[in-house]
Amino acid sequence: MKLPSQLTHIYLLIICLFLSGCSSLTKRTPSGIKDPSDKLVISFAKHLDSPYQEVRAQFTSTQPKQLVYRVISDLALTTQWFQDLQSIETVAFETNNNYVLRSIINSPWPFKDREIITCVTTHFSSAMLSVDIKACPNKTAIDNQFVRVKQAQSQWQIKQLDNALVEVRYTAWINPEGSVPAFIFNQKLATSSQISLIKLQRLIANAKAEDYLY
Repeated sequence: MKLPSQLTHIYLLIICLFLSGCSSLTKRTPSGIKDPSDKLVISFAKHLDSPYQEVRAQFTSTQPKQLVYRVISDLALTTQWFQDLQSIETVAFETNNNYVLRSIINSPWPFKDREIITCVTTHFSSAMLSVDIKACPNKTAIDNQFVRVKQAQSQWQIKQLDNALVEVRYTAWINPEGSVPAFIFNQKLATSSQISLIKLQRLIANAKAEDYLY
């Protein structure tokens, strides 16, 4: 059963491990997407004093705002578009709009896989849906198989621009912990972020309301 409060962040957070990298602006219209207004814009900026960059991404869709949200929040779909995501699960529901996620991210050798515990808060209004995601590493016991990420934050905003167009904005930053050189981390994530978001756009563009009847 799909739960509307099961958001990514994946997501969300989710993408935050993939989103970093070059300082230039990237614009691309993915092939195979039936939505004509779905250009992806990704930029990268310095986050305070961190060597790991903050990602900012946006695109538009002609799908209904609620359907866009449901695709993004569908944890069962997340591994289909989040390239290096090993697993994601809901650890706890604190309220209808607040819950805790646990995500495991595959890391290239010789680095250990990363574990991220995130607290997710959703906000709903007629004009916009938003999801705030922040690392809360003390919510669960330490698993020594992984390196636990202690600093991460991201946000999704899904806004109705007019009767036909929805805008999706995403920002994220993460400190991967350990001895990970920033230039390696940023370079890999710059490539992976674009691949992941293009896959997400395809899923959104081809989604059907009847698949989400809750």
